[in-house]
Amino acid sequence: MAVSYTTIPRVAPHYTKPPIGYGSSYVMPPGSRQILPDDYEKWYTEYTPTNRMLLALRSGIPREVNWALERMCRLSHNDQFILKNIPGLTDVLVEWPEWYVQKGADECNHGTVFSPPPTSARKRRHALEAMFILRNASLNEPNAQHLSTHSRTRLLLYNALRRLKADSDANSEFLLHVVDLLHSVTSSYPKPPIEYIAPMDLIRPLEELAESSNDRTMIITALRTLTLILSSPQNAVYLTSTSPALLASIRYLPLLADTALITACLDYLYAHLSHPPMVKAFLLHPNMPSTLKLLVTLLLKEQQEEITSVDLLAEPVRTAPAVAVAKRQVELTTEELDRIAGIAEPERSYEWMRSLFVASDAEEMTQVDFWGLYRDTFTQRQDTHQLLTAADVIKNVSHVFPTAQAMVLPGQQARFVIRGITRKMVDVTEERFKCRWKRSSCSSPNFQSPDELWMHVVEHLNTLGDPEAPVCEWANCQFHTSSLKVMQTHVSTHIPSPEPPSRHPSQLENITLPMTPYPHPSPNPTARAPPPPPNPQVTYPSPSADPPSTSLTALLIVRVVFRASFAATDAAPRADDDHFGFPGVVEEDTEEEMRDEEEDAKGHNRGRKAFIGVRKLLEEVRVRDDALMAWIGEIIDVSMEGKPANV
Repeated sequence: MAVSYTTIPRVAPHYTKPPIGYGSSYVMPPGSRQILPDDYEKWYTEYTPTNRMLLALRSGIPREVNWALERMCRLSHNDQFILKNIPGLTDVLVEWPEWYVQKGADECNHGTVFSPPPTSARKRRHALEAMFILRNASLNEPNAQHLSTHSRTRLLLYNALRRLKADSDANSEFLLHVVDLLHSVTSSYPKPPIEYIAPMDLIRPLEELAESSNDRTMIITALRTLTLILSSPQNAVYLTSTSPALLASIRYLPLLADTALITACLDYLYAHLSHPPMVKAFLLHPNMPSTLKLLVTLLLKEQQEEITSVDLLAEPVRTAPAVAVAKRQVELTTEELDRIAGIAEPERSYEWMRSLFVASDAEEMTQVDFWGLYRDTFTQRQDTHQLLTAADVIKNVSHVFPTAQAMVLPGQQARFVIRGITRKMVDVTEERFKCRWKRSSCSSPNFQSPDELWMHVVEHLNTLGDPEAPVCEWANCQFHTSSLKVMQTHVSTHIPSPEPPSRHPSQLENITLPMTPYPHPSPNPTARAPPPPPNPQVTYPSPSADPPSTSLTALLIVRVVFRASFAATDAAPRADDDHFGFPGVVEEDTEEEMRDEEEDAKGHNRGRKAFIGVRKLLEEVRVRDDALMAWIGEIIDVSMEGKPANV
């Protein structure tokens, strides 16, 4: 009898989140279940001993362990991931790193020729992932405080630094996580009992890592951790003058372009040299002068400057063309004066003003000068028409020039002026070819060329009264001769050339005048006062921004070394059984004390020589902060004198 089986499809039941347990009672969350993105499921971060990830780690099943570690690697840097809220999680995470430190490193690195066994390789990966989780979690302050008080965590850090060497990629990665974790928990690290873990047991391995490692990140983290530990006053006793970390900091200091590495080196140097015994010993270090020079070079490299200009003159410098067009005031000719003098007043004054003056809003002249010019012009011609009074002449100005106005300017001494008029000016170049015969009284118009002027002058020569003893009548010339031919040759020298003289190549296009209102062109240029300097500005570099943190740390180190180099030390009285510390009583020094004093004196001399060597570089350092600049000025001044400072 055949039996037939019908295949019934299996349907996966709908998964419902298990209830949250609180003791013996269970409370279901109100409302429907919220859909959350990956790595934020609440049931994976439940604060219970039955946490899903915790149970997966304790199961020992490789797939479950891999899943839990992978998920925690993503969750570890989340602020909601708190280790102490999941009981037992820290102990489970520490188990794989403890195995790796105790025997896993030897098994993986030296167990086989080619590769470690699969079981050891899997556990090594678990150890690295667990250390990565602890390292990321320690960046959160609650986790850092928890790990700093956890006994297994402290033993793990101590044993890892003591036993592991950075001789393989796995060890280097593991040690990097260890040092990062130590740096995170150092601020919360309580001082343990001496028989448990002494700070020396952590400091010495870190110093060796900083000095021997080729990993940049390892060096930076080790130096930062050492700086944090040694900044505590109770740990200053563990400092030594031959510290490997000091050698490493000096060695990497020339890498000025690597800001992160330089910052770590400078922070450690400052923490190391902040203790007086260490800075005294550093003065005897063979690399002290070069280190000091590097610190000053860093200050120069990182300073930001701008060019500042200061004007030496309160008013702007006035320049004028070297070859200026000469001008002169218009004067009335004899014919024009005779014509105007025959006109009755007040029309005569109107015509006189139109002939000699022109409207100008920016100009003015005193009423005394205006009246004096009118009086001098028509005094000798009063026989035809009487002169007007000064008040009438000044009043007539507004009739000829409506924009002009007579006024009184207030001041210590009142000035009576006429504002809005000025004397007419004419270019001298227009009179360049004008005839000056008959003592400049020739009425011929201006000529256009020297040839026309010469032909006109020849006519004057032909009309000389005494050809046997001719006299030159050109302007104010007093030349006389006994030959007409010589006179012709002489008069030709008064005829100007057709083109003005060319400018010499060395002559500037513009000249600088002594002051703003100085007249130009001057009738006597050789008597002109000397002009101001050609560049009436002083430019100098000045700091444009505050120095970065690395420069501030470098300046602090320089100041610490300076105070140790130039400190004045005098022998002080001792308090002992024989003299009870009475003033003026100084015991004889022992051989060891004398040796120490000689070493101190030698260190002071080396330090002072080093600062004298960098004094020129320090003079170029500029800081915007006045207090910091005062430090630099003090170092420069004391270095020049070479005497101890009152520090």
